[in-house]
Amino acid sequence: MSKWGWLVCCLAVLAPWGGVNAQDLAADAAQAERERIARERNAITQQQAQDEGQCQQRFAVDDCLRSVRRQARERLHSLRQQEERLDEAQRQERAQRRLRAIELRQQEHAATQPPVPTRQATPRQPKSAPAPSGDPRAHAQQQQRAQAEKAQRRTALQEQAAERRRARLEKEEVARQRKAQRDARRAEEANRGRSRAAALPAASAAQ
Repeated sequence: MSKWGWLVCCLAVLAPWGGVNAQDLAADAAQAERERIARERNAITQQQAQDEGQCQQRFAVDDCLRSVRRQARERLHSLRQQEERLDEAQRQERAQRRLRAIELRQQEHAATQPPVPTRQATPRQPKSAPAPSGDPRAHAQQQQRAQAEKAQRRTALQEQAAERRRARLEKEEVARQRKAQRDARRAEEANRGRSRAAALPAASAAQ
């Protein structure tokens, strides 16, 4: 990971507790890291195209193309890993920010609640009367915690679904690239076969 990647991870952890400045720094660092990854990905793609063009001028075309494409895949895989680490750091930062916001809301709600009056002795109620309810503030806090936990579980499930969808798309893209490479090799071999077949009658006629 680059120095920007380490900075993003550190700031993502500290952002929920460091205020607005830390959050802004984390966002700026993440954006800079994504721009760097995009630039490197474009450079790899352009370099691959140039190297494949040079391979066409060599004798062992297939071996050259395989080597060029393997090197490009390895470099692109490294960039994908960096991007995944960046996504994970930002997911953790968002989760911590949500937890911090929930805690602040709970603290504000508790501060605005009136103090619970001291219970005084009350006349004995008849057996048919309902039992007195518990502390309303504690009940409200329990409901808030339950809602917060439910929201966290729902968010975690959504993030897991998004991660699975992204992994599936990456696998489909890799499969598509491999199929395109196989089709290109087959077309190239077919063209070479037709060229050799056309050269044989010409050689026979010359003899």
